[in-house]
Amino acid sequence: MDTTTNDAKVSILQISDVHFGCKDDTGEQERILGAIDTALEECNVPIDCVAFTGDLTQGAGYAEFQQGQEWLISVCEKVRAPCILVPGNHDVRRDKADTKILRSAYQDRESFGRWRDHLFKEHSHIRPFLDWFAQASEEFPIFLNRWQDNPAIDAVEATLAGVPCQFICLNSALLSCANDDDPKKGQKKLCVDIKGLNGALKNRIADKQLVIAVGHHPPDSLVGWNKDALTKALGQATGPHLYLHGHLHHLTHKSQYESDGSGYFRGAAGASYPGTEYPKQFSIITIELGEKQIASAVYAYHDRSGKWLPDATLSQPVPARLPTAVSINLKVIETAEGQAPSQDWTNPFSDVIANGIPPQYIHRLFVEPSNSLTKLRKV
Repeated sequence: MDTTTNDAKVSILQISDVHFGCKDDTGEQERILGAIDTALEECNVPIDCVAFTGDLTQGAGYAEFQQGQEWLISVCEKVRAPCILVPGNHDVRRDKADTKILRSAYQDRESFGRWRDHLFKEHSHIRPFLDWFAQASEEFPIFLNRWQDNPAIDAVEATLAGVPCQFICLNSALLSCANDDDPKKGQKKLCVDIKGLNGALKNRIADKQLVIAVGHHPPDSLVGWNKDALTKALGQATGPHLYLHGHLHHLTHKSQYESDGSGYFRGAAGASYPGTEYPKQFSIITIELGEKQIASAVYAYHDRSGKWLPDATLSQPVPARLPTAVSINLKVIETAEGQAPSQDWTNPFSDVIANGIPPQYIHRLFVEPSNSLTKLRKV
């Protein structure tokens, strides 16, 4: 049974740029990431999905991916939520990149189109990430996306808090091969696959599905022609409702719309690793479909206290273009005539009361048997 709801909410924990393998002479990394666990326990907000927006590692080494995997699994198990993950420019092996091809592909639309199919077949610089993720996603079904068919884009559908969602994951690190990719140095040589993005948007269910695009780089980090094409696709009334990214190492939430209904919400997570001059920030983004707004609870790391604390100045709700006719999916068991139907729910936790979960959140813990939350790890 489908029921239209006016109070549906989806909460996404967005974390980015943890850089496992970065220089850490003081051993501070473990304390910074451990403090995130404490902050999540204290905030007492139910999380429906974890979005990790790139740079899990510093140099795409096998040991770094294993460290990142262990940490991500622990976060997802703590909040009891699945994960969406995209690679960042530090998650590719730049020393294995075919610089000649990558430096030809970014220059204009025609050049990218010419090299597009070749890049999808030959991508040794991305292979360490793809190989690691293929193994991790097979072993741990908390990962919603797969990165199997196309190294440039990965689209997946999921139901979160009863709301049908589509995630469109962009690999903005596809052409990353050297430090001169960095737009802060005046160089913009990166692209996303616009053809793949439009192909994913073609399957978008208008007004009945929450569509979230996820990437590592903001549009401003891309070469001019590609930035314009991405901004156009994101901003259309038939485009994604949100775009979540990292890389900036500081957090911004923007919501800008036109009178024709076009526009999108953009959320950027900060850094989460030691030895950086950038602010350390993560956020819990709550998409309130009935209120047509997005509320962000932003947490900043304080070096003096060693804690992640809420930042009220950055935690403001903003109006948003969101689906207008979302239906909650309720699977109903057929019963004999005259009897009330019962809902086919499964409780994935043995004793919610023993776990100390507030009563107002208990209803969100009951998921359909097919939901990945019923089994976080494969036996």
